[in-house]
Amino acid sequence: MTTVITRIGELIQKFADNSALSKASVQATIVYEILYLLEQENFFPKDLLEQLRKQCSHRITNTKTARVLFDALHLKLTGRTYYKKKKVRSPINPVAEKWYRRISGAEARIFEYVTHSDTITQEDRLAIFLFSAAANGGLCHAPGLNSLLRTVIEKAIDDSQAVLTQAGAERYFRLKYSASGHPVNIKNDDERYSTNVFYPPPQTTAALIGLLRNSHTKNYKTDNATARIKDFLAEILNDRELKKITNQRLTDALSLLFFRREGGRVPVFIQHYAAGRANNASTFDECLLSLNTRHCLTKRTRPVTKKDGKILNKRDLQTTSDALLYEIADIYKRFVGRDDESALIENALIQLRDQSQFSAKAAKPMLSWFIWKFQAGKWTCGASGKRTLSCLGKVWLYLTENIGAEGLEGLDQTDCSLLYTKLRAFESGADSTFPSTLRHFWLYMHNHLGFEIPEQLADFVSGTKFVRCAIPSSHQIRQLLIDVPDAYSHSTQHVIETVTAMTLLMARLGLRPDEAINLEVSDIDLRGDGLVFIRPNEHFNLKTYSAQRTLPLMLFLMPDEEEFMRYYCRRRQLETTERTNALLFSEYELADTFISYDTLSANITRLLSDYLNVHTNTYQLRHYALTTCQLICCASSERAQQLTGYSAEQIEAIRSYFNGANHDDVLSEIAEFAGHLNTETSTSTYFHLTDLLRFEAAMSGSEKYDVSFITKLTSLQGGRLRRLTQKNGATGMLDNKSLMAVLDDVFKTERTHWVKCLRPQNSPTKSKVPTFNTNTKRSAEYVEKILHMHDHGVSNNELADVYNLDICWINEVIQAAYFYRDAPRFQTGENKPRLYSEKASSGLTIAMPATNIQKLESVDILQRLKELQGVTSNRAAKAANIILEKTTNNRTYIRLDSRAELRKITRGLDGVVLPDRWLLKINVKQRKEPEDSEKLNYWRTALPAGATIKIIKSKDANESRYGKAHLSYRDSTLSEKRTAFLKTRGVEDGSSRAMLSALHKYMIFIRAEEAYLKLLKSS
Repeated sequence: MTTVITRIGELIQKFADNSALSKASVQATIVYEILYLLEQENFFPKDLLEQLRKQCSHRITNTKTARVLFDALHLKLTGRTYYKKKKVRSPINPVAEKWYRRISGAEARIFEYVTHSDTITQEDRLAIFLFSAAANGGLCHAPGLNSLLRTVIEKAIDDSQAVLTQAGAERYFRLKYSASGHPVNIKNDDERYSTNVFYPPPQTTAALIGLLRNSHTKNYKTDNATARIKDFLAEILNDRELKKITNQRLTDALSLLFFRREGGRVPVFIQHYAAGRANNASTFDECLLSLNTRHCLTKRTRPVTKKDGKILNKRDLQTTSDALLYEIADIYKRFVGRDDESALIENALIQLRDQSQFSAKAAKPMLSWFIWKFQAGKWTCGASGKRTLSCLGKVWLYLTENIGAEGLEGLDQTDCSLLYTKLRAFESGADSTFPSTLRHFWLYMHNHLGFEIPEQLADFVSGTKFVRCAIPSSHQIRQLLIDVPDAYSHSTQHVIETVTAMTLLMARLGLRPDEAINLEVSDIDLRGDGLVFIRPNEHFNLKTYSAQRTLPLMLFLMPDEEEFMRYYCRRRQLETTERTNALLFSEYELADTFISYDTLSANITRLLSDYLNVHTNTYQLRHYALTTCQLICCASSERAQQLTGYSAEQIEAIRSYFNGANHDDVLSEIAEFAGHLNTETSTSTYFHLTDLLRFEAAMSGSEKYDVSFITKLTSLQGGRLRRLTQKNGATGMLDNKSLMAVLDDVFKTERTHWVKCLRPQNSPTKSKVPTFNTNTKRSAEYVEKILHMHDHGVSNNELADVYNLDICWINEVIQAAYFYRDAPRFQTGENKPRLYSEKASSGLTIAMPATNIQKLESVDILQRLKELQGVTSNRAAKAANIILEKTTNNRTYIRLDSRAELRKITRGLDGVVLPDRWLLKINVKQRKEPEDSEKLNYWRTALPAGATIKIIKSKDANESRYGKAHLSYRDSTLSEKRTAFLKTRGVEDGSSRAMLSALHKYMIFIRAEEAYLKLLKSS
């Protein structure tokens, strides 16, 4: 403890001696260096915070600076500050109240002006339109109003382009702007900006129609929306002081006008959103189209399949991507001296990036950076790229190859800051240019790929954070639960069910990928409505202290999804009864082997991107889940049912979970559900339909509109408007809903191109919502689980219930297992089972290989056996019987009596066992030529090309002409250390029981299936 505190004290002293104490990047650097030190030492005593506070106080003379540093540390470790307390702001802004009172009569004056004027100038129409967008529609911030003005002016200049977009029922403006505090959701090489949706309410839409139907405006300025509003209000209210009001005070007053509309139901956070103080990123047009039209699939792409497969000096580092580094270096070297060297290298790098599957996710951003360097002309020869590759490549891939389930895209700013500190720790073992190279690389990833910027680099970048805002729709989530299993069609049923259950929890409960992957069986409680405990365990630590939470398991699932989840969790509980800390999601059900998240993530990303025609990564499932929570809690019941797919009863149940969902603090409830430190993270990053809630709030007002006022405002003929009013069943004054219906008919009958209607391409307008399949097929993979649990006292009835299998088939599996244990042909000369050890001979559990990798290999062999049909299946069964009749439990090889047996085995298992996995050892008493060559030639004719054959000198060998042959399945998973150890014992090749265990399961299945089918036929 003393050593760690002393080293922390030295870091704080280093900070105290720095002349740039006030710089945020300097403070961030020292904070993350301390956090990295604590993480390395795994040092978190109870009095840690007090020790840190004392070190800051004693070593930093400036009290304010010491408190700022300790507050930063305290915030990272606990989620709250120690010294600086959050100020409680008054809910009433006196200045805004003052100006609200002065403009509160504006709507009445506008009604009088429009109704009694013979003509309305185009400038006044434009000002009325902008004022209505703010006061009636809730667009109360200058950047948004300027963007709205720009959209209308551009329509006036180019009459051929549409001003509104329609993706479903409502029309909207797609606003494009850049503003401080507004998250960026579009980023390219040239610019970064926000695109947000604004749904105009009826009065604003009516003002727009009048604006578009009249002559063009004379003032084409597009950055003076607030100035136009102020000038118009000053004139109509006869209050010249309004011209002098600041933009911020005007928009605050307009937001109060929107918030306090008669009969309106506007939540407080919507008022803040309207005023531009609580911003988030709207989703894309393609996502809105999907949400509103049930459009699901645009194209099909191939599934992604799994690929086989504290030193400070970079030369000593070993990564799984070393081959990639050598290949890049070879590209730089290959084209040296060519006239078109730069173009050749660029094309070769692009080909490598597009055609390779990288074991480390961070390899692709690095390769993209190299390509960009050549494209931008910053590098003109291979030497520049070679130096950078040598400087950064090995260290980068070493530290990022196991960065986490979600990869770099899932890292927030805190994670990136800590990773940056770890990278800088290698500075002493890297080149002198390493710090600057790393900085330039990260700035590229931030500007071009959207990754978060470390706090240490805050001084090198400007602008607000980038937010990924593509979200799928509810029916696409249902489709995903069908297509993800299809991508794993060649895997075991257990893996298929596992990836389905993982996808389900990430999409419905918004679990982070790391949280889902590391769930243990003990974290699930199936009693009642079920609970999921997100907590640290021996497999991982939580992202933040607020990430520890308890979530309802079944509340957010559809009825058939709940049935499947209960079935899956019950099965896992039975399979792991004897193992503590057993993983819920494991690639092999009877051992803890992590599911390959890289493969799952690649498939989910591929499918979601296909559905939406917009790149949508796996982490957007969390965005979908939290946006769904926002809709359920804040939208109308009809809207929530339409967009979430939940029934009215389930929506009410979820609202009850969030304490009724009709209170202003519901956002805190959602943030707690998500495991966020504060509501700002949820609202700014994960909510993507707040603009729709603002529109619902605008439509909730109780305003009534006179037909004559709407006639003047829209410049429509009075007779036409009255006919449309009568057609929609409205009489007298029009409310918001009736007026919107009338205006819908106006848009349908106008010849002018005002609205761009989006429609699904290459797909019907409506897609069927797929049914959720939980049926279980009889399969060889269930043999091992049935026998394992039978030996542990689980009844056949319970097995049938848990696995959804016929109890008669389970009985036949058990009887077949008895046959392969007790039949004379499968017993030794001492009447002991060949396939079971003496200790296990009283049970039926199949002997599996020792390591998890070999167990997974056995599962893969079984999968290949399951795919055999007809003649090939019969051949494989005969080969398997030969092997099982000749093996014993204490060895991994079989003794062959003849070359014919070897030929039957290798031909029968052709396509099941790779040729290079066969190992044939010929045991002889004496090594001598030419007899050895004759023996090799004799046996080699029965082996497939690529198999290994060796002659071994052995005392136990007989005097047979062709030696004593031992056939085994090679172990290709031996580590270098294990291989070296075996060589010291005179063994050059290791053998594995992976094939034997797979064949054992397969033959039990074949025998049980034959007996079961006969039973069905006889009954």
